[in-house]
Formats: sequence, structure tokens, C-alpha cells
Amino acid sequence: MTSKDAVSDVPAGMVLSTSVGYLVIYGLLIFAYIGVITYLAHKATRGEPLTTRNYPRGGQTDIAALQPGE
Repeated sequence: MTSKDAVSDVPAGMVLSTSVGYLVIYGLLIFAYIGVITYLAHKATRGEPLTTRNYPRGGQTDIAALQPGE
């Protein structure tokens, strides 16, 4: 099999646009990932907790809709 036989009928412009789109999407994802890691690292160096949410402990909650018999 020669390389001429292995090439598909897809135009070069389509291959180029697909490759550029792929690189742009993954570039944005890497940029977002690095941004989040940097944000969390700065937050950790300031001594702030990673979350400020107060989750109920031990299955207790303040939601009235979950109270039995009401």
C-alpha cells in the first residue's frame, strides 16, 4: 500500500479547520485548568479554607420539607 492509497478524500481545508478547532478547545481547557490550580494554590497560601460552605453533619438539616409528619 502506498501513501497515495492511504489518503482519504477529505479536503485539506477540512482537516486544517478540524485540527485548529481541536487545538483551540484543548488550549482553552488547559488554560482553565492552570487558572483553577493557580487560584487554589494562592488560596491555600493565604490560609483560607478551600470551601466556605457549611454542610450539615450527621444527617441533620434545616430544610422543613424533609421533616416527617408535616
